[in-house]
Amino acid sequence: MPLVVDKIQAGYTSDINVLRGVSLTVGDGKVIVVLGPNGSGKSTLLKTIYGYLKPTSGRVMLNNIDITGRKPH
Repeated sequence: MPLVVDKIQAGYTSDINVLRGVSLTVGDGKVIVVLGPNGSGKSTLLKTIYGYLKPTSGRVMLNNIDITGRKPH
């Protein structure tokens, strides 16, 4: 069940994006680490993948299904 994040842009206000064009792919059985200093967008990336934040552009795919902006449950 691969996870694909494709050119995500997201933030907490409509005019300021914390994430700008972030892409990543996590294959079946793989683990990745997202590292960075405070304020670099790690939590924003996770919240966008989980659906807590709706991206302003880009998409999140899980097992070839577009889950962009879907609610977490």
